[in-house]
Amino acid sequence: MALNNKTSANLVAWMMIEDVAPAGFELTQFDTDAGVVAEQIAEVQADMTLDGKLVVGYTPNPQVVNITLQPTSPAVPYFRELQQTQRTRKQPLQVDLTVSFPATGRNYVFSGGVLTQGTAMPGGNRVQGVLNFQFTFEKVA
Repeated sequence: MALNNKTSANLVAWMMIEDVAPAGFELTQFDTDAGVVAEQIAEVQADMTLDGKLVVGYTPNPQVVNITLQPTSPAVPYFRELQQTQRTRKQPLQVDLTVSFPATGRNYVFSGGVLTQGTAMPGGNRVQGVLNFQFTFEKVA
């Protein structure tokens, strides 16, 4: 393995969707600049009191993950079925996601999630634009 290798080119992402793809499927054909991105979360809430004392407390927060795919990705039909099933049933479906970075040997397991936002169609630009999907997870390990 190359010294200080941090490539994402060999990233592996696997998603399971309740009732749509319970056995899971691999995500491929990510956008070059924003494939799978976990947003920052507040780990601790910190407040100052009127008399200048810092008070802190741990509060669990959801973990938001954005996935950006090319419109040709084989994962898009799964996401479309997820969206349609949620609309038909009028209830969210559970989603779990595992992301592995072989270059650094790190794995991230997101569980208890739901699709919270999705792009209706790729942008009709010179070439079709990417599709953005946002998932919110209960926890990450």
